[in-house]
Amino acid sequence: MRRPRERRTILPLLLALTLPALAATDPSRTADDAAAKTPPIELHVGIRDLVYLGQSLADLLKRFPGAKIVPFSGQDDAASVRIAEEGISCLAVGKPGELKIASIGFNLDGVYEGMGETR
Repeated sequence: MRRPRERRTILPLLLALTLPALAATDPSRTADDAAAKTPPIELHVGIRDLVYLGQSLADLLKRFPGAKIVPFSGQDDAASVRIAEEGISCLAVGKPGELKIASIGFNLDGVYEGMGETR
């Protein structure tokens, strides 16, 4: 019979110890403080008017007709695009026939996996 009494004593004690800590912390205030100290996220979208995120694959091919396009993992809704002489590699995704650039990589130094340097 002793055990239930201990539970009734320990639970209120634990609750009393944690309430001041919970009341002192305002989650919205700490989130605002952290946001004010953290620099904003910067998105780099590519090179304006040349290759950029959201660009249609058709437009990219007009600018770089020698681009090599390979279906990504055999899918028709994703493709890997390599523009070796310009040092640019991309992933295009979307509906088949309406692919858009979703990822861009630039080779900035030397030759890597057959990719030259970008200007």
